Amino acid sequence: MLQKIQTFLNAAMTVGLGVRLAELAQDVQSSIDTFPDTPDRRYLHRLEVQRDRLANPDLRLVGAVMRQLCEEDPSRREVLESALEPLLSQHPYLAVLQRQSESQA
Repeated sequence: MLQKIQTFLNAAMTVGLGVRLAELAQDVQSSIDTFPDTPDRRYLHRLEVQRDRLANPDLRLVGAVMRQLCEEDPSRREVLESALEPLLSQHPYLAVLQRQSESQA
């Protein structure tokens, strides 16, 4: 299973996963850096958790980011298709990356 996940991650990286994660991490870090000094630090904590998650993304986060990237450019799905199929039975949340016609069938 790890090889299948790695194949999917490699495909995702070729269509922009790394760049998008870096952009998101930069945005979150900027928000942390400019966070006002207030007694209520709950939102700051939330930002720090997001930063940590972006630094160590799980497959669910990768799927969510790839969904957004595929919505922006549907041709990215073609690159992911063969790597995605073997993962769907154990990771059904990745089904959002399938083409609309396939997921509605």
